[in-house]
Amino acid sequence: SFIPRSHYNLLKIAFDIYIDTPVCFAAIISPIIEHSLRLIWCDLNKRQHDKIAHSNSYYVTLDGHGQRDKHEMLLKPTYGKVGEKNKMVQDTFLGGTAFALLTDLFASSGSGPNIRSTICHGSWEKYMLMEIMMLENTEEVKMKKFRSPLKDVLYILLATLHFLQCRCV
Repeated sequence: SFIPRSHYNLLKIAFDIYIDTPVCFAAIISPIIEHSLRLIWCDLNKRQHDKIAHSNSYYVTLDGHGQRDKHEMLLKPTYGKVGEKNKMVQDTFLGGTAFALLTDLFASSGSGPNIRSTICHGSWEKYMLMEIMMLENTEEVKMKKFRSPLKDVLYILLATLHFLQCRCV
């Protein structure tokens, strides 16, 4: 399975409670996707020590936001000082098309949604706050009949989860 068993409950919460709130859903699902890809990256590239963070060191991340020069990135064709090939990118797992999709979704600088970074660094904060108020059924949201303009993000993440799950079967 693509998603580690330890994350199933969190995944269930995302689908049961936050499926109608695209930014909240993305805030839960994006770190799950990142961690799941990290585990696969570590297995394929024989870098088991990078599966978790260690004190005073960096570990493999999805987008390398602001620190690309300090650690390995999941979505680069090479890694390490000598430029070893990232085995996750090879056709046996992701292949070029899926690699391009994930790069656009999570690691693009400026041209794509860069979902994880956008959420973590507050760019979609106003939408998240509206979604939380919607979940709480506040009068302010009821009166505005709030509809998130980011519904497409939800559909893209669902398709990405499905695709990645199919690749891991």
